[in-house]
Amino acid sequence: MKRSFGSSLIFLAAFSSSAFAQINTNTIPTRLNMPTYTLQLTATPANQAAFGNAVTLSARVMELLPNTMASAATPVPISRVRFTFKAQMTSPCAGMNPITIATNAGPTVSWNPPKGGNYTVTAHVIPVNTPLPVAPKLPNIADATLNYVVTGGPAAPPNLPYVSIISTPVVPASGGATAPADVTMTLNLPAPPYPAIYKLSAGCETAGGTSLPCAWTTPQYYPGPSVTFSPLHLAASGQYLLAVSGTMIRQSDCQVTGIVYTHTNQYIVN
Repeated sequence: MKRSFGSSLIFLAAFSSSAFAQINTNTIPTRLNMPTYTLQLTATPANQAAFGNAVTLSARVMELLPNTMASAATPVPISRVRFTFKAQMTSPCAGMNPITIATNAGPTVSWNPPKGGNYTVTAHVIPVNTPLPVAPKLPNIADATLNYVVTGGPAAPPNLPYVSIISTPVVPASGGATAPADVTMTLNLPAPPYPAIYKLSAGCETAGGTSLPCAWTTPQYYPGPSVTFSPLHLAASGQYLLAVSGTMIRQSDCQVTGIVYTHTNQYIVN
């Protein structure tokens, strides 16, 4: 019996296409069926600490096998990882130089914050090569961060210089307000020789009882060099000495570098 060669080729091609399609469909999920890794970072004490106290930072990498619940994740052995820990102040000195706490370190390090303020602390994983077939090198893992508050701070250095003052205009001008009055004072400073911020408060000096008092504003951080304060409430008619008091702070290391103080001439409220 004579067999058609062309029909055989058509049958073989159809069979081969079906077979290859079946192989690809079954193996793609298997290739993607890999563990996932996450980095965890914690601090002790949690959330915040007073200046002068050490903070313990702990990091660990968790491995989650495919098709398992998140609660089934297990720590990766510390022999397979090293860590870099860094901190960046976010306020009051957002321009402060980044702090490297530890590099190529184990999972736990001690950190002594240099200043009071708010920080973002970051942990970065460095996978370690281990001899096969013990364990393959870990893939790249996203950094972990936490926000941390350090309260208080070092005392300002002694014998600081006074910062020059350009002017302290008040609106309305002296004699233009009638009690009770809310007046606004602006402090104009020269440009600092380096990036700086100012911690300032405005209020009234009593000058030995010859001037009337008013409430001081809560100290706040300002970028400067021109600062307009919240209105001061002058309740009674009479003479006032409107004043500004505070410090200048260098951004790069959050160091207090100067004293800010000035007051107006007698300010008259009708």
